Amino acid sequence: MDISKEEFEESYHIKSETTVIDYTTPKKQAVAKLEWLASFPYLEEDAKEKFLLAEEVVNEFPLSFSVKFKLVGNSFENKEVKLDYMDFNYDRPQKKDSNYEIDIVNRIGVLWLNDKLDDMYDIGDYYKAIYRYQDYLYTFPTAEELKDYETEDDWVKLVEQLDYNDSSPKDEKSKDNYYIIDLLIENYYSYNNLLKSSVDSEKLFGFNSLENRYEMIRIFKEYGNDVFGKENDDNYVINNYEEMFAEFDKKIMEEYNLAQKDFR
Repeated sequence: MDISKEEFEESYHIKSETTVIDYTTPKKQAVAKLEWLASFPYLEEDAKEKFLLAEEVVNEFPLSFSVKFKLVGNSFENKEVKLDYMDFNYDRPQKKDSNYEIDIVNRIGVLWLNDKLDDMYDIGDYYKAIYRYQDYLYTFPTAEELKDYETEDDWVKLVEQLDYNDSSPKDEKSKDNYYIIDLLIENYYSYNNLLKSSVDSEKLFGFNSLENRYEMIRIFKEYGNDVFGKENDDNYVINNYEEMFAEFDKKIMEEYNLAQKDFR
């Protein structure tokens, strides 16, 4: 390309730098950067293929994988840009990101409620699937190969790509509300108005007690909006409460040495 130094400086000069794209990077911004690099005229073809792969990873796994790469920059005299290395990492579990785990459980739960998943997968199943994908990415398939790659772990893509912008309002008691677990927990405490002072909610429904969040979804799947009860003469009533929650209550009583008087 016969270009001036000014045009080069404006559009084609790249500094040597290490870049990390992860879940904190706005997806549109990340995709635009990777697209631009994949079409960069002074980049070797093998590197362009890797940036196309990275773009596909960001599209399919926006929550879990980070893309880290180092570029060796160029100058007007030597316009070639080299890719020093590229890695795909999954390090969020090591960071003890509890909000992330709760978010994944919420996603799995609402997808299962809406029959998008054939099972309400455990958080451990999710991690194992992601690590298997990471092993595959270490082989550096092409972007097309990744698109066509089919395994029993494909369900994790639905979890990763679930768009909260499509959710029903946060206060809607509906399986289309991606925050339905939070409403179910709030409702459970409203009925059992003494329980919050007996057991801290973080202990009962935090990232160390994810199974309890799953249980809220299972109960809702079976009984629907009946779990929310209704106000009756200023009293909060849930018909068939024992049928719906007796086993769950029993588990909590045994785990925290509580009696029914500690609930309501």
